[in-house]
Amino acid sequence: MNTGNRIERKYPVPIRQAIQEWLVAEGLGPAYNAQLICRRWGEISGMDRYTSRVWFNGGTLYVTLNSSVARSRLSLMTGPLTDRLNDALRQDEMFIRGKTFTRYVNQIVLR
Repeated sequence: MNTGNRIERKYPVPIRQAIQEWLVAEGLGPAYNAQLICRRWGEISGMDRYTSRVWFNGGTLYVTLNSSVARSRLSLMTGPLTDRLNDALRQDEMFIRGKTFTRYVNQIVLR
């Protein structure tokens, strides 16, 4: 039987753990975490309708806003937003943790 990319195990695991193991085995852990961080931005900030682009790179969350008023309001709250984002990630069971994968938000850059 050709096992290919299968992960062999002798005991059952939760689906969450199996998905995380597969993402790590395929080298997709950092990209998955970055996508999760970008999705959390809209939930935490409440500024989804004013956000045109969000990306995460090297501990910095870059946010492009299409409203100068929203950018002005958020610029005063980047510290608390960073803390809230990181708290949400720590509580998220699907956030992949590990020495090479765990990257939390160090700063938010608004554009």
